[in-house]
Amino acid sequence: MFKKMIAMFSKNKEQENLEDKENSTEQEVSTAPQPLPDIVEIPWKSVAGIKNFEDTLLRIHNELKEFYYKSKMQEIGTLRAIDKLEKLCDEKEEELREEFLKGAETEYIFELPAATGKPGFFKKKKQDK
Repeated sequence: MFKKMIAMFSKNKEQENLEDKENSTEQEVSTAPQPLPDIVEIPWKSVAGIKNFEDTLLRIHNELKEFYYKSKMQEIGTLRAIDKLEKLCDEKEEELREEFLKGAETEYIFELPAATGKPGFFKKKKQDK
């Protein structure tokens, strides 16, 4: 009698297992992903953030380019002004040499005044022996 009961339960379990397997394969077949189309449209609300980020990046890049251009132009202008001032200083020093050292055979070094209103100097260059 126990054998019959065990056989009944085991048959039921075997049948349930077979039914479960059949159901799972049916579900696997029905849940298989469908191939996507060539073009997938995405709504504006989903892509608005990315578009705004890209627009902001483009604006920042353009501002940076403009900043670099203006900085470079200012640098060039500043370097030109420095060159011009250095040439004017050299010319003025040469004029002072001609005025105060007329035909001197020894070499002199020009020293600027220590403060405004103080005199400048031409000092003889020391000879190395």
